[in-house]
Order: sequence, then structure tokens, then C-alpha cells
Amino acid sequence: MTKRHPHSGRHAAPLLIAAAALAAAACGGKKGPPPKQPVPVATTVVRRAPVPITIAANGEVAPMQTANVSSQVDGIITRVNFQEGQDVEKGQVLFQIDARPYEAAYNQAKANLTRDSASAAYAAIEAVRYDSLVRKDYVTKEQAGQEEATAAAAAATVQSDAALLASAKFNLDNTTVRAPIAGRTGNLLVRTGNLVHGAAATPLVLINQIHPILVQFAVPATNLPDIQKYTAGGALAVTVYQVAAPTNTLSPDAQPPAADPAGDAAPGTGVGPAAGGQQPRTGRRAGAGAGRAAPATKGPPNLANGQSATTTPTPGADATDAGDSASNSMDASGGGPPGGGVYGASANVVPTGPGVAGTLSFVNNAIDTTTGTVLLKATFANEKNELWPGEYVATVLRLYVQQNAIVVPPQAVMTGQQGTYVFVVDTKSNIAQQRPVVIQRSSDTLDVISSGLSEGEHVVTDGQSRLQNGSQVNVRALTNAAGGAAPATGAKPVPAGHPRTSG
Repeated sequence: MTKRHPHSGRHAAPLLIAAAALAAAACGGKKGPPPKQPVPVATTVVRRAPVPITIAANGEVAPMQTANVSSQVDGIITRVNFQEGQDVEKGQVLFQIDARPYEAAYNQAKANLTRDSASAAYAAIEAVRYDSLVRKDYVTKEQAGQEEATAAAAAATVQSDAALLASAKFNLDNTTVRAPIAGRTGNLLVRTGNLVHGAAATPLVLINQIHPILVQFAVPATNLPDIQKYTAGGALAVTVYQVAAPTNTLSPDAQPPAADPAGDAAPGTGVGPAAGGQQPRTGRRAGAGAGRAAPATKGPPNLANGQSATTTPTPGADATDAGDSASNSMDASGGGPPGGGVYGASANVVPTGPGVAGTLSFVNNAIDTTTGTVLLKATFANEKNELWPGEYVATVLRLYVQQNAIVVPPQAVMTGQQGTYVFVVDTKSNIAQQRPVVIQRSSDTLDVISSGLSEGEHVVTDGQSRLQNGSQVNVRALTNAAGGAAPATGAKPVPAGHPRTSG
């Protein structure tokens, strides 16, 4: 049996304590978690731009004038001198009706006029002769009066024959049916070989004048003071967009870009403003409130949810200025032009196709008390037949242009519990700071900022979902006004492992 040393337990305790101390020292020497990487973002520069003020509404295309071509005489159609849907000129021959009965009537009236004219001439000579004889008492006054009456009756007969000849000529001429106006012919309702009547209610063909053409639309009567005010300075510009069938959904080409799991735009998606329609924005924080819309890359405005429409950019403007020409509708809280607020109309239609430019040509002289709207008409040259009678269009009436407005792309503005805000990037330190802003007016391609930003500052347009106040950022793209990427001037990439600064 082995004996235990009396001091063995006393020496073991210090050894255990030392081992524990060494283990604690080893654990205390481990490094902490690595610093967070800079957040990749895209930015754009706050700038000043002209922003048009517009009124959006739904309109209907109507011909400048319409003519129901009908026959004014009875007869059988012997020839049709045009094709259905053909453009015709004023005075062009359209139909030929059998003219033989009317030629016979014309010739008969002409012969009667010739005969009665000769009789009237002889009666006039006789009346003059009897008048000279009665002065010499060669004939009685009764005989002279009878000759005068005969001459007057013959003259009246000539006048009657002349009227009958004119009527026969009119009927003969109307056997050739001509176009009363220039325009596009419609469906041919009566063809060759059919008997037509002058009193028939059915026309032969319908002609619509489509060069130029009208678009009629109604706007709220509250807009009338603004329209009258700015119409005094000249004709107001009107732009229309063709629309698809009524729907409550966006058209396939107007869908917003797909979002990645982090909530940012898909790779390769433009994050700058574009001359297109307003679509739901991406990159919203969860629970950030009502979503805002991000612009599509092309296309007219979407009026399906009461969104404002855009106008055609001013000719000669470059790509940077394309977004400046975007139109903006205003609500009552949006400031608006002097003299009243401007409201955008809503409708369940999806605009498609390029815009067509025209001018306001008519303001109705009364307000519709049933709907509280006033009827307007705009004139379009329609040289390329972009517009067609009966077509529904999205109409944008431009009142005036607000110059030097502070603007940012819509996707730069976020909505939180405290209101709207943006992330402003310091180009020297690459630190993003959250800053509240006040939006004066929103359009599909630009937000007009009334306070909170200055020209030349850099704001984040993509990547906000991963940002916090004071986050370090890595500017991967600087977007321009048209939504494309531009060189990131003044933005330097931050090396990996750069310490994060709290704001």
C-alpha cells in the first residue's frame, strides 16, 4: 500500500491556480471582431433644374370635323372611285350615279329656255312697235296694252325656264358625288349597283378630318383660374400618350425593377431619374411608411393611381437635361403656381407609346355642374397619324415651368416615422449622414425639395437599406440626371477594414 505524502495536497493547489491564470491570460489576448466593411452605395448630385407644372387628365381623340356623305338625287350607283380607309381631298370624286335621266331633264329644260327666250324677244319687239303705233292712233290703246302684257308674260316664262334649267343642272351635277372635306374615309356603306335616294337617312360613306385632329379632355373646375391666367401669355403646350385597355395593374413594360433580398435595386438597374413613368420605388426600409415610386427607364406616365404625367423634353436638350423637362402635377399641399392649386387626374388606364405634342385651342364657356369639370380641347398636327378618332389618351397640360428648383431623384428620398429624409454623403470622409428634407412637389422623375438640401451635395440613391446615421460608405456609382452611371468624382473608395465612425 502506497503512502500519501503529507505535503502533496498543499503543493497541488498553487499549481491549479497558476494554470487557471495562464488560461485566463491566453483568453484575454484574443483579438475582437473585425470592423464592419463600408456599405456600397450609389449617389447623385443635388442640382437645380427647370420643373414644368402640369395638369394630368384622360382625353378622347375626336376628328376636327366629320362629314356624312349622302346622295342628293335618286339613282343607281355606277362607280365608286375610292378605296375604304383612303385619304381623300376636298372635291375629289367619290361616287358616280347614273346620270342619263338627269341629262335628259337638263337638255329639255335648256330647250324650253331657248324656245321661250325667242318668244319673249319677239313679244318685246311687238310691244315696242305697238307703243309707237298707239301714239299715231293707228292701233287702239287696248291692243297696245295687250302686247305689253304678252311681252311681260314671255319674260316671266323665260325666268321660270332659267330656274328649271338651274335645277336640272344641279341634279345633273349631283350625280357625281364629291368629298365635301379632306380626310380619311370610313367603311363603304353603299356599293356599286345599289339604288340610292336623295332623302335616305343612310349615308354613303363617313369622312373624318384627322389632319389636324382634336383631343378633348375635362379637368377639375378648380384648375380654371390657372388655365385662364397662363393662357393669356400664349397657347399652352399639351402632350398626350396612347393608353392601353382600362386596367388596375401596370403594363408589363412599366413594372418596377426587381429588388434583391436586401431591398436594393437589382444589379445593373439604373438608379437615377429617367424620362419615364412613376413606378413603386425600391430600397424602402421596413416599416418606413407609405412607399414612394421609382421611375422606369422609358415610357409615359402611369395615371392608374392618380400619378402625374411627364411632358416631352425640350428640343435641343442633352441627356442631362432630359429629366429636367419632366412634368409635375401638384396637390393642394404642394405649393403650386400663383392663383390656385393644380391637381392630377386619376383613371384606370395604362399609358403607352411616345408622347405627341400639341397646343390648347379651346376652353369651354361653361362648367359642367354635374361633374364639376370644364371641357378643354387641344389641336395636334397628327402628320404621322399617331392619334385616331375615338382613341383614349393620357393628356398632360403644361401650365408653366418653375426655374432653378432644387431637385433629386425620387429614389433618393426615404420615408420614416419622423417624415421624409435623405442620406447625404461627405465626399471627403465618405460618411453618410441622415438629414430630414421637405418635399415641395413630387413627379415621376424628380422630387422638388423646398428645404434640407443645397445644390452640389451628394445624396444616396441606392443602398439606403443598409445605412445608418454615420455609416461609412463606398461610392460604387455616381448617377446622372438620366439615371445612368457617371464617374464618381470626389468619391474615393474606402480600404477594407477602415474603422467605422459613429454619427
